[in-house]
Amino acid sequence: MELIRLEEKHLPEFLAAIKLVMADADMLHMDVDKLYEEAVSDPERFIREQDDPLGLGADIEMPDGTFVKRLPSIVRHMWDGEICGRIGFRWSPGTTNLPPTCLGHIGYWILPHKRRKGYASKALNLMLDEARKVGLPFVDLTTDPENISSQGVIKKNGGEFLKQVPLPPQHGKGEIMYWRIKL
Repeated sequence: MELIRLEEKHLPEFLAAIKLVMADADMLHMDVDKLYEEAVSDPERFIREQDDPLGLGADIEMPDGTFVKRLPSIVRHMWDGEICGRIGFRWSPGTTNLPPTCLGHIGYWILPHKRRKGYASKALNLMLDEARKVGLPFVDLTTDPENISSQGVIKKNGGEFLKQVPLPPQHGKGEIMYWRIKL
């Protein structure tokens, strides 16, 4: 498995992958329907905003319908001959802090039939290299309390549990666990 930058030739497969994610009951909480809409409505912009190290792309719509300024970010796709998942890294220049609307520096998902192959662990490890390049001393990640698999991925990459808190109101109701990986 390797991380690739999404290109136009990958879009049909990416859209098919998003449909699988949207159909997965375990992933219904994810806002992937917006990803699908963005990729279909303006494919060139969607691909361009996968690499936005200056944070110049369009504002981000939150689950509650409000908009926030885009942070510098990069997104990569897990590839083993086909798209397996997606991982993104975002940061605030000059600080380790993130706005309260942002749930962690790194987030990822894996297609259901590609889980339990070590792809998430490897993808996270590779994305940590990107975090080191921008000079962060650590990254924070979040998981749902029930997501034991993701917690294991974070622990495998040196993550330590920080706290469990209520979700920010822009993200709905429930609890979120914060983890930190020192770089």
